[in-house]
Amino acid sequence: MDLQSEHEKYLCQYFNNQPVFVLNYPLDLKAFYMKNNQDGETVACFDLLFPEIGELIGGSVREDNHQILQQKAKKTGLCLNNLS
Repeated sequence: MDLQSEHEKYLCQYFNNQPVFVLNYPLDLKAFYMKNNQDGETVACFDLLFPEIGELIGGSVREDNHQILQQKAKKTGLCLNNLS
């Protein structure tokens, strides 16, 4: 399950109302173009959560291997045949 705004705010409260980085989300929760981590279950990404706000910024490493990108797109139902 992806984090909702109330979850993000709770995490900040839990950690003494401090900003919190959440790293390496599960592969199935993020966009196909994000680069997989070596564990094959998570992607290289982050969200910065702020107290009373939730997610302030987020980022990820993008997949740069054309063949892997095509495979991941196909798996999600997208067709990238024209991107040879």
